[in-house]
This record gives sequence, structure tokens and C-alpha cells, in this order.
Amino acid sequence: MIVCDDEERIRCVDAKHPGSCQDSRIWTTSQCREVLQREISGSHSNMWLLGDAGYALEPWLMTSFRSPQLGSTQHNFNDVHAKSEI
Repeated sequence: MIVCDDEERIRCVDAKHPGSCQDSRIWTTSQCREVLQREISGSHSNMWLLGDAGYALEPWLMTSFRSPQLGSTQHNFNDVHAKSEI
């Protein structure tokens, strides 16, 4: 798992788990999550982290919707979310 900021700088790397591990398991046990949670919840409360649907939604982590209907608000959100440029 790699987390980058908006300037494409790598902020966190977690390579302890094999590729078969679920994203959510890696994320919930990651020191990266703990560090980012403290940083974002503290002085950087205007920061957001973008993740795919494999991650759980958190107050500061925006994830895409799973299987939204074509043309729905959720589908439109996913399109914008996927196109977000870093």
C-alpha cells in the first residue's frame, strides 16, 4: 500500500502484507493510517484522503461507491473521484 499527497510525494508505504491481503485489512492495521489520522484530525483538518471501494469510509477518507447505477449521483461521484488528479 502506498499513500501519496497532492504533489505526488509518497507519504506512507506499507509492504508487510502479501498481494492477496484485502485492502481494508492492510489499512486498519497500518501505521500509515495511525499517522495520517493523527495528522489530519489535528492541525490539518482540511485534508482528505481518497481511496477506492476496498477501504472503509472514515470522516477524512473518501471512498467510491460499490456498484452504483449508471447515471446515478453515486455513479457521477465515482467518475469524479476516479479522475481526481494528484
